Amino acid sequence: MPRPKKPSTLQKEKIIRNNEDIYCRKCQKTMNNSNFYEATNPMLDSNGFMSICKTCCHSIYDGYFSVNNNIENSIYLTCRDVDVCFNKLAFKSLQTQIESILAKGKTTDKTFGLYKSKLGSTAKASNGLIDFRFKDSDDIIEQVNAINEKLLNSDEFESVEIEYLRNKWGNTLPVDDLSYLEQKYNEWYDNYDIQGKAMELLVQQLCFEELFVYKERQTGEDVSKRLKSIQDMMKSSKLSPRQETASEQAEFQTISEFIKKVEQTKPFVKTNPEFADPDNFKSMWKSMTGAIKRTAGKQDEDTQVFDEYFKDSTMDLTNLSGKEGL
Repeated sequence: MPRPKKPSTLQKEKIIRNNEDIYCRKCQKTMNNSNFYEATNPMLDSNGFMSICKTCCHSIYDGYFSVNNNIENSIYLTCRDVDVCFNKLAFKSLQTQIESILAKGKTTDKTFGLYKSKLGSTAKASNGLIDFRFKDSDDIIEQVNAINEKLLNSDEFESVEIEYLRNKWGNTLPVDDLSYLEQKYNEWYDNYDIQGKAMELLVQQLCFEELFVYKERQTGEDVSKRLKSIQDMMKSSKLSPRQETASEQAEFQTISEFIKKVEQTKPFVKTNPEFADPDNFKSMWKSMTGAIKRTAGKQDEDTQVFDEYFKDSTMDLTNLSGKEGL
C-alpha cells in the first residue's frame, strides 16, 4: 500500500491559515478566520481577511436597512463603512438572486454576504474589476475621471501640473500613468509617516510597482510576485502608519491640555489689548493709587482712572444744597 504524500509547504501554510484566529475591530472578539470575508485591501490586511467579521458586516447592513428600507442604499452605505467596492454589475446580480429567493417564498438575513460573493464572481467574469476598496466604487471612479478629464483639458493644468509630474515621475510616461502614480503617492503620504529623501524615493518605487500590478491585472497576468515584492519593500522600509490623529485625540481631550500644547509649541505673540486685563485688575490697582494721590492733592492719569472706575459710586456734594433733608 503506497504511503500518503506529505503535504507541501504551501499546503501546510494553507492549513495553518485556515485555522488562524483573527480579531474583529468592531465587536472586539477574536474568532476563526472562517468568520471573516476575504480582504478587499490586501496591501493593509496582509492576512487575506477583512478586519471586521461577517456578523458585524451584517449588523451594519441591517441597521441601515431598518432606517431607509432600501437594499441598494443599505449596501452602498455598508460598503462605505467597511471599505468594500460598490459595483453596479455585482448589485444587479444580487437583485436577481434576491428576487429569485423571494419568488420561492423565502427570505435571507445575509444580504451583504450575498453581495460580497457577487462582487467576487463579477471580478472573475470581468477583467476590468481588479480593485475592491470603496474608493474603487463605480460612482467614485466616475467622479474622479470627470475631475481628471477637466484638469487634463485645462491649459493651466497642462502647463503647470504636467511639467511638475514629468519632473517627478519621468518624461516618457503618458498622462494617465502620471496621474495614477501621483494619486498613489498621495495615498501613501496621507496614511504613512514619510520623512527624508530616501523614504520618498522608496515610496515612489512602491507607486511604480502598483502601476505595474494595475496594468498586468488588466491583461490577466499573474501579479503574485509583484504583490510579494511590494510587501517585502514595505517590511524592509519599516513604513509606519501616521499617528497624528491618534496623538491629537489623546492630547486635546480637555481645554487645559489644548492650552498647554499651544504654550509649548506655538510662538509667543503680543497679547490682544482687548484681552490683556479681562478681570480689570490693572484698572483697580491704578484707581487705588489714584485715590491716594488725590488725597495728597495730585492730579494725573491714576486719578483719572479712579474717577472713571468709581464714577457710578460717586456723589457730588456741591449739587445737593437746597435738596430735601439737607
